[in-house]
Amino acid sequence: MKTRTGFVSNSSSSSFVIVGIELNVLKNYRWKAVDHKQFDIDGFLLLFGSEGGVKDGKIVFGKVIYDVRDENCYLESIEISPEDIVEMGKEVIKIAGKYAGKSKPKIYCGTRAA
Repeated sequence: MKTRTGFVSNSSSSSFVIVGIELNVLKNYRWKAVDHKQFDIDGFLLLFGSEGGVKDGKIVFGKVIYDVRDENCYLESIEISPEDIVEMGKEVIKIAGKYAGKSKPKIYCGTRAA
């Protein structure tokens, strides 16, 4: 029997690792006023409350380190330097612009509905 370690994905979910920031908007309050095109970029994800440890009612925008969408893929390890993570965080803050507020980048990981 084969045992998988790390993130495992199937057709109804997607496992991810991102460097992200909590946006300075509330999901149910001001999100409708945000220009969503600003955040619709390949290689980035928007996570909403309850996905990957995001607080209810909050939204996180982040640069993808790893995103598993294939049922035959699994993640055992990631090799990335601390410097690369810092640079990713800076990129996320730059793209988020005024919506970044005073948020500091964090690493988020988990599973979300695909």
